[in-house]
Parts: sequence; structure tokens; C-alpha cells
Amino acid sequence: MRRTVLLLTLIFFIFQGFAQKDVSLKHSLSHFAKINSLSHKQGLVPVKGQTFYRLDTFGRNVNYAGYIGAPLQPLNRVIYTYDNYNYVIDALTKHYDLNSQSFVDFQEDIYTRDANHNIVEHVEKSGYGSLDYDYRDLYVYDANNNLIVKTHQLYNSDNNNWQNNELDSFYYNNRNLNTLMIEYYWNGSSNSWEKSWKEEYTYDSFNNKIVERTYSWYNSAWTNNSLDSFYYQNGFLMREVDYFWSNGNWQFVGQYDYTYDSNGNMISEVDYDNNHDTIYMERDYYNEQNLLVKDTTWDIDDNTGNFGYSENNVYLYDNNNNLDKVIEQNWDSNNNQWVNAMYAIVNFNLNENFESAIFPEEIQQMFGDAPFINLPTDILIKRWRADSSVWNDMYQYIFRYKTIVTSLGNVSNSQQITLYPNPASNVININLPDEQKALVMIYDENGRVVRSSKLVTGQVSVKSLPTGTYFVVVQGKNKIYVGKFLKK
Repeated sequence: MRRTVLLLTLIFFIFQGFAQKDVSLKHSLSHFAKINSLSHKQGLVPVKGQTFYRLDTFGRNVNYAGYIGAPLQPLNRVIYTYDNYNYVIDALTKHYDLNSQSFVDFQEDIYTRDANHNIVEHVEKSGYGSLDYDYRDLYVYDANNNLIVKTHQLYNSDNNNWQNNELDSFYYNNRNLNTLMIEYYWNGSSNSWEKSWKEEYTYDSFNNKIVERTYSWYNSAWTNNSLDSFYYQNGFLMREVDYFWSNGNWQFVGQYDYTYDSNGNMISEVDYDNNHDTIYMERDYYNEQNLLVKDTTWDIDDNTGNFGYSENNVYLYDNNNNLDKVIEQNWDSNNNQWVNAMYAIVNFNLNENFESAIFPEEIQQMFGDAPFINLPTDILIKRWRADSSVWNDMYQYIFRYKTIVTSLGNVSNSQQITLYPNPASNVININLPDEQKALVMIYDENGRVVRSSKLVTGQVSVKSLPTGTYFVVVQGKNKIYVGKFLKK
């Protein structure tokens, strides 16, 4: 459960394929100071006159030559197309062809959505110049918009049809928590689905996952595979203990212990192997603004087999508390000193707010909980050249936005709602009993997002808002609800 640094993870993003999708971080970077949820970054329908910035092109440049001073050249571009609700329906990746000095179609991801904006079909096409069908995923949801079936199919170009490959079934309890997943594979000989894998999840009364258990299908029966137990204190994960089934018994595999500071930041992680020996350790440090400024890790040295320093990351912020620089250093065990490795520099449009932007889901996952206040425009990755003691440009990630000014009068399925009390001092009541867990966005008169939350109790706190006029947008299952109130 080692945590991965946001910007340095971008380095690996480029190695996983020019059009790698579904980028996920091993952890959600909970050790970064939290900003508002990214859940509204896609599918937001703002109030009338709201100006926001939608990421329409994500580009990557690379140093093909690899030597000092070599210029960065285009590698690929991802061009996004959105529906009227600002959900991605097409992502076209173009690779830069050095011979023709032009961009060539490389991959396309096409999304079909239902009335609740859930993806019901994802089709991927790939090739070079001419794109052919590759695979597709089909999704089915229950009445609560929980995913219950995912079917993966491969395209047979010989027969020009889709062929079943894999199917996952998901089951939920009365709290809409996923408790069971069963994986099947397609048996072409019998033309039927065959069991393959099963995962079970158990939760405590606070919805924390406390047990994760996996099974393999063998000899027409489920066979134990792994068992992970999670322990919490005051809502914080304190320990994870992992077991593996072997010779009819659960065998201890490893343990992970975590500690936190008074602000709820995870400040240390210690991992143990099956002999209870320490194999990994991390320590995080925060400044007075509760922002991560350094983390240091210890690991097993591949060369010596000894436990010692491994990696040191330093985080720097601009005057607006944007994370704008990350320096990665590795431990040189031969000379007992830290040596530079990678350097990430983030540039921002300081005139625009990060909360005013809409990002595709894979970019949201890439950003994680990054402490960005303003709008990032590019990220430059440099590598340290020890032979010449200089930083060498290696990669650059470019974000190009389209400015959009929307009007609720042009949005279909919008409905005015009455908020009360109005004027309000502490809370506003939103009477939409059929829209539990709907996303609620509150905007000020300048169109800036000042509050985002889920509609759980039918009440939203406005106590901390300054006096003024505010607009409310509720994203329902099949309709957008809008309202207005005065904060006194």
C-alpha cells in the first residue's frame, strides 16, 4: 500500500502506452491537503452566465534524442468531445509521426451514456492512421446507479462481430456498498460463462471496509485465495494485515501500519514481510498551511539487500499555495548521500480557478487530490544528468482548455425549485426526496463554486458563506434542478 506521488507518477503515464486510459494512482494522495472534491469536474451544468474551462486537448511532448539541449517534440494529443452535459463521449488520440511531421490517428474511445450519464458502452478502436475495432465494455446499473454487470468483448475482424471475453457481476447491501464481485470468463467451446474469481467485502457500521476476501474457482468449487483485514481508529485506517491460503491454512503475508497527525494527515507508513521484518517505511512532513513539503522513504536496497534510505521528495508551492515544483532524490548507498533524479515543474494560469475547470475522468484520476488552486497549463518533467550536473528536459504535459459560458435556459430537463428558509442563515432545505446523494453545487454572483456536497439529509449548510445572493444547481438522476437564495 505504498503511496505514489502525483506529479512523479505522470512520468510513468507516458510509458504505459501513448493512449493509456483509466490511469489510476495506487492511492488517492490523501496525504496532500484536501481541496474541493473533483466529482463535479465532469458533467457540471453551471448557472446562467457561468464561465468555466473545459479540457479539450491533453498533449504530451518528449525528448526523443534524450540528450542535453535536445528540443521537446510532440508525442501525442488526446482530443475530447463532450455532450450537452459536459460528459466525455469521445476521446481521439493522435500520435505524432516524425516522418510526415503530422499527427496520425492512433486510438479512439467512444462512450455511450444513459439518462443518468452512466457509461453503458465503451468502444475502443486502435491502429495507425486507420482505426479498427479493438474491444468494447458494456455496463448495466441498478436503480441506485450502482454498476451490477460489466461485460468485456473482443472484436473478431474475421467474422466482423463482437465475441464475449469476460464478465463481472457486482452485488450490494442495503447501504449501497459493494459486498461481492464474481468474475466469469467465456468458454467458447460450450458457449457459456464459466466462474473464475470471486471477491467478498465486509464493512463496519461506519462503512469502512474491514475484510476483503478472494477466491479462485477450482474443481467446481470456490477455493480460498487471500484474506486482508483492515483496522480503524476514529475513522482512520491504522493497520492492514494480509494472508494467503496455502496447504489448508491462512499464512501471514504482510502487515502495513499507519499513523496520523492531529490534522488527520497520514505521516508514516511501515510495511512488514511474512517474517515481520520491516521492508518499507515512509515519513511525511507538513508545513503550517497543512501542505505536504517532504516525504522520505526507506526500502530494501536491491544491490546490498540492506534496509536503508530509498527516496526523498521535496514539494514546493507558489504564493497561491499551488503545488508548482516537485524534486525527487534517490539515495546513493555507495557515497551515503542524496542525489537528484527527477524534477517536475507545474505552470498555472493564475487568473483562473482550478474549481472552474472540467476534466475527463482519467485526468481527474491523474490529478488525484493535488493541491491546485489555479488552472494548470503544463507540467514539465526534467531528469538529472549526473555527468554534466544539469537538469535535462524529458517530458511535457500540456493542457488546453475551451472557454465556455453557459445558460441554464438552454439546458434541457432543468426545473426551478424553492429553497427555504430564504433568506437563510445556517442551512437551506432542498425538498427532493427522490434525489438522495445528488450533487449540489452552490455558486456566488460571480459564477464561482463556493460549496459542493451530496444531498443526503435534504439540508445543506451555508453558515460559513458571506452575506449575498447565491445560486444552487442540483444534478438529479434525470433532471437538473436550479434555485436561488439570499444569505443573511
